[in-house]
Amino acid sequence: MDYRTLLVHVDSTAEGASRLRNAAQLAQRLDAALIGVGAVEFNPMPDRTGMAGKYLKAWIDEELAAAEAMFREATPDLREAVWRREARRPAQALADAACGADLIVASRAAEMDAPEAFARPDDLVLAAGAPVLVQPLDASPLDAERVIVGWKNTREARRAVWDALPLLERATEVRVVRFVPELPAGADDGLEDVVRRLQRHGVAAVADRRLRERRRVADDLLGAAEAAGADLIVTGAYGSPRARELILGGVTSGLLGSAKVHVLFSH
Repeated sequence: MDYRTLLVHVDSTAEGASRLRNAAQLAQRLDAALIGVGAVEFNPMPDRTGMAGKYLKAWIDEELAAAEAMFREATPDLREAVWRREARRPAQALADAACGADLIVASRAAEMDAPEAFARPDDLVLAAGAPVLVQPLDASPLDAERVIVGWKNTREARRAVWDALPLLERATEVRVVRFVPELPAGADDGLEDVVRRLQRHGVAAVADRRLRERRRVADDLLGAAEAAGADLIVTGAYGSPRARELILGGVTSGLLGSAKVHVLFSH
């Protein structure tokens, strides 16, 4: 199994340039095609003169032209590079385009990122039906030599293991980590089974059952990644409804808000 097509939202910001650069490098490393989507929603404020809509449309045209130029400049050496332009919310445009992609490359949202011009990763994870690789702000290219898989025997985590297989197969060390309130663990959590499954695929996977140490599991995962020197965490996303996670906290919202490494989410 390989990723043959990657998908990325391109905008002319510094973070957009970083996201595009890393997506292009990953596509080249995997010998994959890259689809770049330039998308901004056209939604002018009510204005009897029509000038607001005119200026907004001019700005969108300028923004998308700059994004396309960035994409062309970043992708001359790829096996295939496809540019698409959309006048709607980026997350919606990418979710629809995900039918033709194996992996979406996204960025963590900054506090001021507006969904009209930025593909928010939480929206992508829920809507796309494809794995979403979320990079930290101003990230270095993904290496994925050492990987942490956050394990809990749920549908989302089982999906994440399968979705990440092309990267896991290339890694030199994969630690499948299960955090438990006490050791030895009680009920069977499937940890050894999933590790054996990965090993049969040639993945250098080991089981790593640990005591929880921090208030949030997301912080435990980030600590495990730092200790292992990993730059990628693989995890299921939104096992609980998003609204509940935002109110009470959860692994997905914790990682989306504070991860300083790449995170591959599956839902």
